[in-house]
Amino acid sequence: MIQCLNQICTRVRVSLLRVMLKRKVFPKLILIQHSQRLYWVLRLYRWSRFWINGSKKPEVSSTMVNLRKRRMFVKALKMSEWLEQTKLLEFNESNYASRVDLIVKVHGIPKAEEYIKRIPESFRGEIVYRTLLANCVSTGNVKKSEDLFNKMKSLFPVTCFSCNQLLLLYKRTDNKKISDVLSLMEKENIKPSYFTYHVLISAKGLSNDISGMEKIVEKMKTEGVEPNTISLLNTNA
Repeated sequence: MIQCLNQICTRVRVSLLRVMLKRKVFPKLILIQHSQRLYWVLRLYRWSRFWINGSKKPEVSSTMVNLRKRRMFVKALKMSEWLEQTKLLEFNESNYASRVDLIVKVHGIPKAEEYIKRIPESFRGEIVYRTLLANCVSTGNVKKSEDLFNKMKSLFPVTCFSCNQLLLLYKRTDNKKISDVLSLMEKENIKPSYFTYHVLISAKGLSNDISGMEKIVEKMKTEGVEPNTISLLNTNA
């Protein structure tokens, strides 16, 4: 049985090596996108360490983007796990944040929280936590989002991104709390982004407050932020 498996492995390895040489692409990435047998991917390509170098990183990145676009989150997660376990890619904070996002999509927020605890402390930064925050907001989990936001406040300086996430949350759940976020932004001297104004206009639109929408647009112009007419029209379409 073992001899038979070894023969199969050899034939597959040679076949894929030919494909790689012909197409000039990294074979691991071909399998990740097209094979359901991810166990064999891990088994057959431990030898491929030397294929990931500086020139191959863009290909790894583009493959992850393609998997996400096709909503193949399970495969993208498996690929991320494989890259970390085999140390074929030196992980940075963005890579860990990407893993957090994939874990939420595949296994849910609690599993992502468990994973964050295992991330090396030097890479457990604001990007990782704000990725989790964005996912909490997207699920409409108010308590989890607020708890995480408060935890981030104790760990890092408050950012426009995290405030925007709360604005997005309250736009959907409780408009009255929007003013609290804006007060915090003013207190922390955080300048609103275009997205901030977009969310505020959308919130006013949901309550049919046309006058309020016009005031926000005027404020944008005062602050030197040029309103995008098409974007604003689509806000409450």
